[in-house]
Amino acid sequence: MTALAIPTAQPSRQRPAIGAVPSQRRQLVSFAVIGTVTTVAYLLPYAVLQPLTGDQIANAIALVLTVDANTVANRRFSFGLSGTEHAARQRAQGWVAFGVSLAATSASLAVLDSRGVSSGPTYLAVLVAANLASGILHFTLLRSWAFARR
Repeated sequence: MTALAIPTAQPSRQRPAIGAVPSQRRQLVSFAVIGTVTTVAYLLPYAVLQPLTGDQIANAIALVLTVDANTVANRRFSFGLSGTEHAARQRAQGWVAFGVSLAATSASLAVLDSRGVSSGPTYLAVLVAANLASGILHFTLLRSWAFARR
């Protein structure tokens, strides 16, 4: 009897095991995908709430609704962390990073309001740009602070 050969993936193409430190490239790609999904998830409640509550309240509620999912997904998929060790602290640090996003988007909304821009493509483009800028800072905070391997 002959044994069947089972093909194996090349080491450079294997996904790191949960717990292994993913490469920075993989972290960035995963972070970008998660960021895109949570930005879309943010825009949906924002668009519904904004006419009812105004810009700032809709912004805060939409961010609150998406921040924890973003932190948990990035912890697991972008940074390869699982289990409960340090999870509560890391989620709290994710909420601090959320404060950065809230400040950036709130400031952007204030600038738009001061210029009389209250809706339309420019308005949404500025919100997306503010989320992108805060996302870069968010990645840096998560990578170097919340999810840093000590």
